[in-house]
Amino acid sequence: MSWLTGWKQIGAYLGVSVTTVIRYHKDHGLPVHRRPMGPPAALPDEINSWLKAGFKPERKKEPDPANDPPDDLGVPDWMK
Repeated sequence: MSWLTGWKQIGAYLGVSVTTVIRYHKDHGLPVHRRPMGPPAALPDEINSWLKAGFKPERKKEPDPANDPPDDLGVPDWMK
């Protein structure tokens, strides 16, 4: 069993960014081992178990022009 070492490797394993991996760890309990000296590390088997336990990755919302406000809402004319 090989360790994934560092946020970047863990993110690559999950197919997400470093920021997302950190958020998954902090907010959703992604199993990451924090060692006193050295980078964070994770075991693929533990990640797979975490995923099988029911974690559903967040999907980016598709834009809906009918319900979403325009991008320039509240931007002064001089800034456009």
